[in-house]
Amino acid sequence: HTISNQYAIPLIIKEASFGKIQGNKTPCFLCSWFRRKILFDVAQELHCNKIALGHNKDDIEETFLMNLLYEGTLATNPPRLKLDKMPITIIRPLIYFTREETEQYCRDHGIDFVTDSTNLRDDYTRNKFRHSVVAALKTINPSFEENAARCIDALREDNDYLTAQARRVYENALSQRGLDTVYLSGFHRAIRYRVISLFLSEHSDADFENGEINVLSLLVATKLCASRGEARRLVQQGGITVNDQKIDSIDAVFAREQFAGDGLIVRKGKKVFHKVKA
Repeated sequence: HTISNQYAIPLIIKEASFGKIQGNKTPCFLCSWFRRKILFDVAQELHCNKIALGHNKDDIEETFLMNLLYEGTLATNPPRLKLDKMPITIIRPLIYFTREETEQYCRDHGIDFVTDSTNLRDDYTRNKFRHSVVAALKTINPSFEENAARCIDALREDNDYLTAQARRVYENALSQRGLDTVYLSGFHRAIRYRVISLFLSEHSDADFENGEINVLSLLVATKLCASRGEARRLVQQGGITVNDQKIDSIDAVFAREQFAGDGLIVRKGKKVFHKVKA
């Protein structure tokens, strides 16, 4: 309220809650998901085209290590990300400043900041990385943060280039029936993988930031079903198989890694099928 009044910036406060936790989702994940959804909703209501997030250099390095360990990917949050499903760009102005530099700036300029008490405990995975893993790596090599930042920048540039190339291939491979897999087979796996991700993100409500896609979204994305309602009915009736395994739950999900190699063969009944390969 103090900063809002000082700079004459409107302050909007929204509250959200979630009910019983289902599946393998954690309270931390759900809190983050609902918080982000509210940000997007309010931004669109106010006709904003940018959302600034406060991630700093330490956050980016921690995310990089977590993705490496749990997802098997060399990825982290970019400084700028244009969303595909809405006219909003996410920016991270503090991404090249460390947590210590950011806090020191606040102290030097009399800016109050709050430390979340949960960040001090190792109950959450990110805190374990922050307090133990990163600390251990810095003990082994004091230049770890500098080297990690250089690696992340190089990977980001490579990914930007590959994503731009994949977008061109995607536009040529797209048809009313889906993706031209014969055309795609002539490209490097790095391009094919990104083309599949683009297709799924633009033709379904799949959330690949969390490394998985729901079976209903997959059926709609592959155009085997015209709607989620149709997909729901078919799954409940036992009419869907993935790699010859019957899918009997509408909550079934498939990890990003499952699209690698030979990919997935999604069948609707006995004759109609779609192969999804990264």
